[in-house]
Amino acid sequence: MFCIGNFKLFSRKSELWNSIVTKLKVKNMIGEKLPMQCDKHKTGTEVKTADDILAFLKFGCSEKCDFELPCGHKCNRSCHLDDSNHFMYLCEMPCTKFIDETRICPKLCYQRCKRVKKCVVELPCGHYSRNISRLRCEEEVQRCLPCSHIDTLPCYLDVSEHKCQKLVSVELSCGHVKDVPCFSRNNIANFVCNELQPKISPCGHTAYVPCNLNMVENELLSFCTKSCDVLLNCGHPCVGLCRWCFDIGIHASCIEKCELMLPCGHNCQGYCGSPCPPCERKCYLSCPHGAYCINKCIRPCVECNESCVRHCDHTKCTNKCFEECTVNPCVVACSTILPCNHKCIGLCGDPCICLECNNCEFAAGNNYVLLEDCEHIIEVNRLNEHIEICLFSLDWPNCPLCGVSVSNSRRYKT
Repeated sequence: MFCIGNFKLFSRKSELWNSIVTKLKVKNMIGEKLPMQCDKHKTGTEVKTADDILAFLKFGCSEKCDFELPCGHKCNRSCHLDDSNHFMYLCEMPCTKFIDETRICPKLCYQRCKRVKKCVVELPCGHYSRNISRLRCEEEVQRCLPCSHIDTLPCYLDVSEHKCQKLVSVELSCGHVKDVPCFSRNNIANFVCNELQPKISPCGHTAYVPCNLNMVENELLSFCTKSCDVLLNCGHPCVGLCRWCFDIGIHASCIEKCELMLPCGHNCQGYCGSPCPPCERKCYLSCPHGAYCINKCIRPCVECNESCVRHCDHTKCTNKCFEECTVNPCVVACSTILPCNHKCIGLCGDPCICLECNNCEFAAGNNYVLLEDCEHIIEVNRLNEHIEICLFSLDWPNCPLCGVSVSNSRRYKT
């Protein structure tokens, strides 16, 4: 890598560049000239200014070009980078073509010759040719080679000099059979066997390895093409390749749909192997005053400015509905006699519950809470413990019996 610029200015304006330039000077890696080399002639030169660089890129080195042209002559220009294929070059050497049997064209090579009358010559083999500069028969004929194969060759060609390209089967030293060109059938030692052999990889899968590779056990892993399929912590199988997961010790991210429940109570819409994105669904929460949130879950709920409804004969909250309560839920047993003439088994300030009318078996002397979202009745201490676990793990509180989110509870103010 080369860097071109005003290093004095860099050093004066930047402490980082000052440190870099100091180190480069110590290693004698700073100079005033840049070495460049012609790709064609491999001739090197040094450039100092922008004009030097532009001149080198345009004209190349000082060697003669000597590019061999289709006409057989060579380019007379000095080394140049433009028209590298010489499509625009006009060869000004004398033309070497015959305009008849005895006369050579008097024009320059790039100029068009006069119409040349072709001479037809009968060759010793009986075929005819128009190429009098090479008196040999170019006719394609069927020839029998020394190996007994038949091939189509020019008539003039000596069959003993031809390499037969027909494929033949030979047995290698490993015992496998390989198809090779006929002319090389006696050089078996130069061929490698690519026959795939089954071997057990460290991952336990069968890997197919070329016969010519003598590999240790750990190297076999790179040939395993099976899927990993190890069950991830989420319960889904890994979709990565076995050799990748086994080699680096890290499984591919799960691409299944995430099944987790977000703290808001909605299911995650992201992928299992990625962090759960913020919930973009509409918030479903409401307050006892009938005010429904109109925002998405990712945004704070709309604030209800009515007075908090948490109150009973023993305590009363003085804050607004959206604010945190100033008092804890009442823990005194409800003393209400229900219209059915049964005593309520709930707590003060909660919806009343009838022990006998619900036809449920409840432990006598315990108090219970009615979850209004699912109408399950749960012993208060058990429900308090479950709600605390949900809040500690940043999960939305739900019913321990059915999993329905607790979104309309005065006691837990959700």
